[in-house]
Amino acid sequence: MNTFAELLKSWESFYVAVATAAATLMGLLFVALSVNLQLLRGPDGAHHRDTAVRTFGDFLLTLMLSLALLIPHQEPIGLVTTLFVMGFVRGVNLVRQASKARRTTTRHSSASPVVRDYALPVLASVGMIAVAVMILCGHFALILLVGVVFAMLLTACLNAWSLLLHQARTVD
Repeated sequence: MNTFAELLKSWESFYVAVATAAATLMGLLFVALSVNLQLLRGPDGAHHRDTAVRTFGDFLLTLMLSLALLIPHQEPIGLVTTLFVMGFVRGVNLVRQASKARRTTTRHSSASPVVRDYALPVLASVGMIAVAVMILCGHFALILLVGVVFAMLLTACLNAWSLLLHQARTVD
């Protein structure tokens, strides 16, 4: 067994736990949104739909990243390709969404909500690409992916919490 495969094997239980958590939270998001469809249709519906899409994207990317790291007998180039493609596609989508969100905010509002909503997920995407480059260069710094996973899960959970709190305020 080569060094890279041994390294991936040592992370197996972590990524099984992450995949399980991401899939569970993604399912709960589906249930919560389907029970509260009026949240997505109300006066702030477009904003809440965008938040739900970002949240789903973060949970999905976390799940896909975890599953990619659980592929048995994986070679470095396979993981490099996966990390680069996932990071690049997610990053481009986030930049598009942030640009759209910035255009739809009023002139009097600041950019801080857009930065708050998109900075950490974009940073996670850049982190995936950076780890891909490091692996390509022979530095198997998989520990850096922990930060990527934490950033994606943190952002997704905060977004889900925000949707929940907004729903609670509209019910009262």
